[in-house]
Amino acid sequence: MASKLTNLKCDVSELYRLSELTERRRVKDILTIEAKKIETEISFLQENEPVTKSSINPQVKRVYNVKLTSYGWDQNEDVIKIFVSLPKVETLPLENINCNFTESSFELEVKELDNRNYTLSVKNLYSSINTAKCSWKVKTGQIILSLSKLSSTNWSNLTKNDNMIKCQRKVFPTTTSGELMANLNLIKKKRNDFDAVMFRFIMEKYTKTLKKKINISPKKKKKVSKFLRIDIKS
Repeated sequence: MASKLTNLKCDVSELYRLSELTERRRVKDILTIEAKKIETEISFLQENEPVTKSSINPQVKRVYNVKLTSYGWDQNEDVIKIFVSLPKVETLPLENINCNFTESSFELEVKELDNRNYTLSVKNLYSSINTAKCSWKVKTGQIILSLSKLSSTNWSNLTKNDNMIKCQRKVFPTTTSGELMANLNLIKKKRNDFDAVMFRFIMEKYTKTLKKKINISPKKKKKVSKFLRIDIKS
């Protein structure tokens, strides 16, 4: 088909060239009419030319980004195991899966699994890990991460943030205004039990709670404001 079209286009060009050379009006008209006939044939062939696969624009697949928040974990003396469930993940090529480790975090990336890119990012780990010995492997419907502990200690939580939240609940189990001063005294006693980061986290949470309190006596309000260095309004 392409060869025939090319030849016809060459014929048209030649006919028009000859019509420019001739001085005979009748000959010129004959050449022009013949050229027009061939142009009509070319148009017909182009309209009915079969569409090749290469000329079809492939439909762009829409890919969604998904942040993973659900996973399980376990530990022994030297290693933390992270279990991430992803159906059909074993069907992906290995280059579509990667995990970056730092001393205090890790980020798992899984690309193009059923038109989705999955990411699991965990920061502020409970303790430091040895990135040189960390690894991951793919099982049927699951990815298992192995975090090598830098020191052989038991982790009570996976991250320090989890530990802060537990400590916060332990320090002030109630939020009623009647136990405000009792909680405040408990914070004073516990202050030396936490590092600076954890204590600041607890105080920020407690401060937000205090600012929402109403019906606090002026005497209590003055004591609390002095300790926390904030202005508690009724």
